[in-house]
Amino acid sequence: MGQRQSSVDCCIFCDKVSQNKEGQLLRKTEAIAVFSDHKPASSIHLLVIPVEHIKDITSLDSRHCDLVSEMFSEGMEELSKILDRPLKSVEGETLIGFHRPPLTSVDHLHLHIIYPKSEVRGLKNIKYIANSPYFLHPHQLNKKLSNLHK
Repeated sequence: MGQRQSSVDCCIFCDKVSQNKEGQLLRKTEAIAVFSDHKPASSIHLLVIPVEHIKDITSLDSRHCDLVSEMFSEGMEELSKILDRPLKSVEGETLIGFHRPPLTSVDHLHLHIIYPKSEVRGLKNIKYIANSPYFLHPHQLNKKLSNLHK
């Protein structure tokens, strides 16, 4: 019987970070990587992932608050760089969030940063509803995580 691969061994996001084919990564730190979504919901659709394989938001606890904050800040900095505009001028027109299962499409934690939100149409409009129980802003997620051990 052949050996079964773990989800990390066949994770497309882990592969993207380790191989960085054709310079697909827009930004990378020791902890996170940023790249464009291959099925964008708008003109700019960034995905921000931890370099370490973490399945989804249900795998997080209060120790991950700094990681969530870094994912948010690095992703927003990249958006600001792409648009060549200050963050304050784009925040109101940007959808930002983590999907909660069962709405996750890849089993690797990822933050969506979508600009402009006015271009999100059809079924994608439902999938990216700001502040819904299934699409959490990083600030909402950190609040939930920090309350886990109180």
